[in-house]
Amino acid sequence: MIDFKYLASVQHSKVEILEDYHIPMKAPQYLRHSLDFAYSSKPFKKTSKTNTTEFCKDMLNKTSALPFFRPRSPLARLARSLQISRLSKNSNFPTNDQSNKKVESRAVSALQSQPNPLLELVNPHTPFKGSFLVIKKSDLYGLKKKSSSPIKKTCKHLDFINTKNIRKVQKLEKVNIKDIKDRKWVCKKRASLIRDFYISLTKSNGMKINHNFDLGPLFKYYIGKGNNSKLIKQMMSRRHGWSRIKAAEANTANFVWTEWLEESTLQSLSLNVNKNYTIETLPKTHMHHYRLNNTKRFIVDTTVMGFEKITNTNSFRHIKTETFQSGNLKIYNKIAGNHNLSNKKELFINLDKYCQENNKQVFDYVPVTFHITSLADGKFKEFEKYFQNNTLKTNNIWILKPGENTNRGTGITICTSLDQISKEISKTKHTVILQKYIENPFLVYKRKFDIRCYALITCYNGVIQGYYYNEGYIRTSSKLFSLQNIDNKFIHLTNDAIQKYSEDYGKYENGNKMSYSELQKYLDTNHQNRPVDFIEEVGSKIKEIISDTIKCAVPNIMKKIHCHTFEVFGYDFLLDENLKPWLLEVNTNPCLEISSSHLARIIPSMLENVFQLTLDSIFQTNFTIKNDMSVITENKFELVYHSLE
Repeated sequence: MIDFKYLASVQHSKVEILEDYHIPMKAPQYLRHSLDFAYSSKPFKKTSKTNTTEFCKDMLNKTSALPFFRPRSPLARLARSLQISRLSKNSNFPTNDQSNKKVESRAVSALQSQPNPLLELVNPHTPFKGSFLVIKKSDLYGLKKKSSSPIKKTCKHLDFINTKNIRKVQKLEKVNIKDIKDRKWVCKKRASLIRDFYISLTKSNGMKINHNFDLGPLFKYYIGKGNNSKLIKQMMSRRHGWSRIKAAEANTANFVWTEWLEESTLQSLSLNVNKNYTIETLPKTHMHHYRLNNTKRFIVDTTVMGFEKITNTNSFRHIKTETFQSGNLKIYNKIAGNHNLSNKKELFINLDKYCQENNKQVFDYVPVTFHITSLADGKFKEFEKYFQNNTLKTNNIWILKPGENTNRGTGITICTSLDQISKEISKTKHTVILQKYIENPFLVYKRKFDIRCYALITCYNGVIQGYYYNEGYIRTSSKLFSLQNIDNKFIHLTNDAIQKYSEDYGKYENGNKMSYSELQKYLDTNHQNRPVDFIEEVGSKIKEIISDTIKCAVPNIMKKIHCHTFEVFGYDFLLDENLKPWLLEVNTNPCLEISSSHLARIIPSMLENVFQLTLDSIFQTNFTIKNDMSVITENKFELVYHSLE
C-alpha cells in the first residue's frame, strides 16, 4: 500500500523521502531527508516472548520500527504519520551478508507474537530485497487484517512520483485551415499539402514524375467539340503551363478531351504491358501545427481539403514507383472498354457474373431485366412466362430500352401489354432490354424524380482506380405522378433531354433540379414519422452499388489497357417508396450543360476535382497562389476501388 503523496526513491544505498507538503512546517515546503540504511554494527538484544506486547507498543511510538537504522538517523525528523517497514531479503537470492539476516530475523520475531497485528508482513522467505511499504501510522489503528504486497521491481531504481506535481501535457486545440486569417501562411501550407498529396497519388499508380524545368513547364491540350466543351476550355485555360492547340496538332497534345471515344486517339497511346507491382508501406500521417502570433499553438484541421477521402480509405495503396517524364506523357479522357459499363447489355452481363461469384443477387441492384434479340429468342419465351405470372400482381408496366450505347432517354418506350411489347421488338434489329418499371417510386411533392451522380475511373500505368463523387443532384419531372397515363413521358421519364420540352419545365424547380440538401429538407419536413439521413442512408448504398459495378467491369477492361486514360461516368438511380436505390443506367458521356443554378455549382466543381486527380497530380509544377485567390478547393471524390486491393 503506497501513499502517493510521498516520493520515495532507492538509488545506490540511500533512501530519499520528501515530506508531505500538506503538513504545516516551519522549514521550506519540501524538506529532503537522506539516511543511510547501512546495517548497524551493534547487536540487538533479543526480545523475550513475555515482553512482546510492551515491545510492540514501544515500536508504534517510535517514528521507525526498524532497528537496522542508525540511532541518530534523520528519519526521526519525519512526520509521525509515517510508518516505514523494511522487508527481508528474498531467499531465492543468496548472499553472504550475515548481519542483514540477523537484523531481519529479530525484526520479524518481534512481530510474530502480536495477537492482532496492525501491520502484517509477508512471508520472510518471499519478499524482495529493497522493498518498502510506506503508509500513514494514523491508518494503522483500527485497520482490518489484510495482506499487503510490495511493488515488485526487478530494476535497481524504484521511483514513486508525486502525481499532483506532474505537469500535464497541454492538449492542443484544433483550428480549421479555412478559419485561419493569415493568408500568407495558408497559401504556403496549402501548396505544401497539395504537393504532398499529388506525390502520394502518383505513387498509388506506381509513378514518379520528373519535370524538365530547363525547357519550362509548357504542355499542350486539345478539346474537341460537343457537350459543353466551352467549359472544359475555360478550366484548362486557368491552368499554369498549358497551351491550347488545334485538331491538326492533336497527336502532339499532352491531353486530349473528346465527347465520344475516338479510336484514332486511343491508338496513339501506348498499350500497357503486364507488370509485377510491389506494394509498399503507407507513410504515417503528418500532423500540422499553426502558432497564433508566435504564442498559442494549434493543430490544423485539413480535412476540409478532402484528401483523406482518398488517402485514408482501405483501398488506397502505394506501389513501387517507375519514373516518367511529364513532357512525354499523353492523357486521354476516354478509357478502352468503357462499353462494359455504358452498354446496358454488357453492364447487366458483367454485374450478373459478379453477383454469382460473390453470392449476391443481381436483381438487388437493378429491376428485373430481360435481354431479347428477336421474338424467336428463347429469352422472349422466358419473358412471356414471367409477364403472364405477374399479370394480376402488378400493373405489368415495362420499359423498353436499346441495348447498345444510348443515353439521355433516346429510344425508351413504356409498354403495358404483351402485344405492344412484341410490336416494339419486331421493329428493331438490335438487342432490346425489357426492364420492369418501378411502380412504387418515392415521390417529392407528388412528382417522380431520379438521382444523377458521378464516378471517375483512372487507368494509369496499368493500375485501375475507381472514385465516387460525394455530391450529385435530383432531376424532377414536370407532371404529377400517375399510373393512369403511361404514355406521358413528362410523368415517367426524368431525363433533362425529355423534360426540357415540357410546358411546365422549370415551374417547380429551377431547371427541374434539386440539390441533396433541398431533398433532405423535404424529407425532414414531410417525413417526420420516419427520419431519414439522405447522405448516410441512401448515399452509402449508392456508393456501394457504384463500387460493385466498377469491380464487375474491371476484368474486361484489364484485357486491353491503354496508358494513360480516365473517364467520368454518369450514374442514374431511382428510389422506391422504401428509399431503396435502383440502378437505371450508366452513361459514358454525361451531360455537362449548365441548365440551373445547382448545376452551375456542381458540374464545374466536379470537373475541377477530376482535373486535379488526373492532370494536376502529374503536370503541375507551380504550387504558389496569390493571397487574394481562393486557397481551399475541397476534393469530393472518394476512392472506392484499387485494382491491387
